[in-house]
Amino acid sequence: MRRILALSGLIIGLGGMFIALAGFPLVRSLMDSLAADGAMEAFTPQRHLLLRPALGLAALTALLLVWMDDRKPHWLGRGIRFLKAGWDDLRAAFRPAAAERGEWLRLGFLILLAFVLRIPFLDQPLGHDEAYTYIGFARRSLWAVISDYHLPNNHVFHTLLVHIVTRLLGNAPAVMRLPAFAGGVLSVAAAYALGRIWYNRRAGWLAAGLIAVTPLLVGGSADGRGYTLLALFSLLGWVLATYLKTNPNWTGWLGLTVLGALGFYTVPVMLYPWGAVYLWMFLSLWVEPQISAAYGGSRRYLLVLFLSGLLTGIWVYFLYLPVLLVSGAQSLFSNPFVQPLGWDVFWPTLWTRLNETWHEWQMDVPVLLSALAVLGVVLEAIFHWRASRQRVPVLLPVSLWVGFLLIVQRPNAWRKIWLWLLVLLLVLAAAGWAAFLDWLRRRRAWHPAAAQLLVQGVLVALLLLALPWAWQRGSRLAVPAAAERTADWIAARLDEQGAVVADGMDAPPLWYYLLRAGGEAAWFDKLNQRETISQAYVVVNAQDPQQSLESIIRTTANWRKPLEEQNCRFETEIEPYRIYRCSDP
Repeated sequence: MRRILALSGLIIGLGGMFIALAGFPLVRSLMDSLAADGAMEAFTPQRHLLLRPALGLAALTALLLVWMDDRKPHWLGRGIRFLKAGWDDLRAAFRPAAAERGEWLRLGFLILLAFVLRIPFLDQPLGHDEAYTYIGFARRSLWAVISDYHLPNNHVFHTLLVHIVTRLLGNAPAVMRLPAFAGGVLSVAAAYALGRIWYNRRAGWLAAGLIAVTPLLVGGSADGRGYTLLALFSLLGWVLATYLKTNPNWTGWLGLTVLGALGFYTVPVMLYPWGAVYLWMFLSLWVEPQISAAYGGSRRYLLVLFLSGLLTGIWVYFLYLPVLLVSGAQSLFSNPFVQPLGWDVFWPTLWTRLNETWHEWQMDVPVLLSALAVLGVVLEAIFHWRASRQRVPVLLPVSLWVGFLLIVQRPNAWRKIWLWLLVLLLVLAAAGWAAFLDWLRRRRAWHPAAAQLLVQGVLVALLLLALPWAWQRGSRLAVPAAAERTADWIAARLDEQGAVVADGMDAPPLWYYLLRAGGEAAWFDKLNQRETISQAYVVVNAQDPQQSLESIIRTTANWRKPLEEQNCRFETEIEPYRIYRCSDP
């Protein structure tokens, strides 16, 4: 068996290396000979170019494993033991000590609080982006999930998780939101770890409490998108990077690359926090001599830092390879949503987006608490040098890196992409107030437990404010939306050969709720290819000035069976929708 495996690895390695190094005409002729009709049209020069690095890396890996198995069999065992020892060191570094069980009970309480606050929002009606995540991607095959990127709405890793949970548990809104919900709840624990490793336990408690109760993060955990996972991965990245600066743990470095790759696989916006993490690690080398001492020299640390970034890029390349092969590189790098804005519109657009982001961050937050959070960030900057265990203020690399990317990319910086920054700022705000309380305690000669009691009192106050808000707002939101009521009305009347036509932001939620009501995907899928449509319901949003029966009928002009306005009549109104029934003459 061992010889068979070795021979198989050798064949795979040599074959992959041949395809990677050979020119396209030679490889295409070989691929054509394997096709049933003698022509493999799908194998194009562009796809060969995209595959060459993957095949080359896979071939080198296979050949290296065959060589090691034959000549250095002990290397594999030693490498596995080495990684296991690193994992044991990681567990020991972050595992609670026996004397700190009370500390972990407090953290468990904060996680439970976050869980309870987010539960009421799970059943709110689906929005456009959530519904399209399911309709356009997650309900389809696994291959479609990881390869179709016709819109950047596909946060691939998050969509993959939605695909899995909906296959196992059904497609109810609460089920679809479980991955985002988990990301939001676990961010509480990550914020605690970051506050504690950067500052102290009190900063960790307060950071976890702020993440648990901030309204945008509570609601965002019930928004079936990938942004809470992105926030979680960025917080964990800061935690692990802090540990790795003075602990050359190769398992930890491998874990850092995996975290980064998963973040990029969720949303490519991960470039913003992840670049800041690496810049922070780079700058720390020059002001923290213990880093070079831990790694036996600054060059070795820089080499490890570079290799970890390179490995992250390799992971990301392999993860996105199906997208590159099926949807093309332009779907990632040249879609309309990532095109740079012109300089004449970039600055006013950026100001507008940042203003929208700031207002969203303050949603349902009393003005006083917003002011105190901002003041906390200022206090962190003032007390950083005496309170933080890190010499480089984190806002320095964040500002430099984000500013650089904004200038280079000139993006339309939508407010949701900054969720990772909100959680980081909340950690800094918590640290600023914890540092201020410690300074005040020393200056006024308070009892050593005074600062701890004050922080716990603040957490109790936040709890008392957040619980009534969450349950009242969640109850108001958890009522059937117009899209759901419209879908129920149509599903009770439409036959199997029927169709449902809608436009704009209204269509994906309507399609989703049609499926929930027992409708057919054929009612809205590939309608332009249908030969016959016995009847169609046209849904017009009366509040959208761009929508009318005429405008929606016009979109069917290129169908095989276009709809005609004279064959449509008004049926009913479910505000804000007007529903028309169109029949064959």
